[in-house]
Amino acid sequence: MSNFALNSFANENDIGLEFVKNYKQESCLIKSIFEFYRLAYYQEEPEEISIITQKIHKIFLTTIWCIQISSLLWIPHLPIGKWDDNKTIWEFFGYLRLDNACFSTGIINFCIYISLSTVWLTAILIVIFVILIHKLIEFPKIFVSVIKKILYILSNYLLIPTVTLLCVCLKHNFSPDNAALEYKDKDSAEDLKVPIEIQIWIIFTLIIYYIMIIMNVVFSSEIRHSMWKMKLKSKAHSNLEINSATFSFLAPIIYSLPQKIILCTFKLFLWLFLEFWL
Repeated sequence: MSNFALNSFANENDIGLEFVKNYKQESCLIKSIFEFYRLAYYQEEPEEISIITQKIHKIFLTTIWCIQISSLLWIPHLPIGKWDDNKTIWEFFGYLRLDNACFSTGIINFCIYISLSTVWLTAILIVIFVILIHKLIEFPKIFVSVIKKILYILSNYLLIPTVTLLCVCLKHNFSPDNAALEYKDKDSAEDLKVPIEIQIWIIFTLIIYYIMIIMNVVFSSEIRHSMWKMKLKSKAHSNLEINSATFSFLAPIIYSLPQKIILCTFKLFLWLFLEFWL
C-alpha cells in the first residue's frame, strides 16, 4: 500500500487514521526484526573466512548431523531379530547426542531445565534487542554477535538432542510405562517426570524453538548472487535448508513415539518397499 493511498484513506475517517497508524507501527516492527538479523549476519566481510575453511566446516557439521540422525534409527530393546548385533556402534553414535550423555550421567532432569531455559532466554534476548532497535536505542553490537553464536549452536549441534530430550520427557509424562526404552537404562523413566506446568512449558518451548530455527535459517542465508564464489551459503532461496531443519525437528518427535507405533510403521514401510520396489 503506497503512502498516498494510506494518507487518503486516513483523511476519510478516524478509523482509517487508526488503521494507518497501526500499519506503520507494524511495518516498523518488521523492519526492526530484519535489522536485528542484518546486524547478526551481514557485518563480516566475506574475505574473512576462506572457501576452503567453509567447506571443511560444512563437512564436519554435516557429519555430526548425519551421526545424530542415524542414532535415531536405533532404539534399544526393540523386539526385532538380531537388532542388537551392532549395538556398540549405535551406542557410540548415540553419545554424540547430548540427551544420551545426560541420561547416562544421571543429570537428565537438570538437562531438561537447562534446555528450556536456554531456548527461552535466547528468544527473550532477541525480542529485547528487536525492541531496542525499534525504539532507536543504541547498544553494543557484540551482544548481537553472542546471540548469533547461541542461535548457531541451537540450530546445528543441539537441535536434534534438545528436541529428542523434550519430546521423550513429554512422552513419559503422558505414558504409564515406567521404562525409558529410548535409552539403555530401562528403569529410569522416573527421572523424566516433571510437573504439569513444565509439560505445558515444554510444548510452548518446542513451538518457539521451531520458529527461531526457521527464522535463523532464512535470515542467515546469503542471497547476494555476487557472493556465490565466496560464501557457501549464497543461494537463491532457503527452501532446502528450511526442509532440512523441519526434518531435523520432526525426526526426534517421531523417535519419541511409543515403540509399538514405531515398530508398526517400520513394518509398514518394509512391506511397501518389498511390495512395490522389488
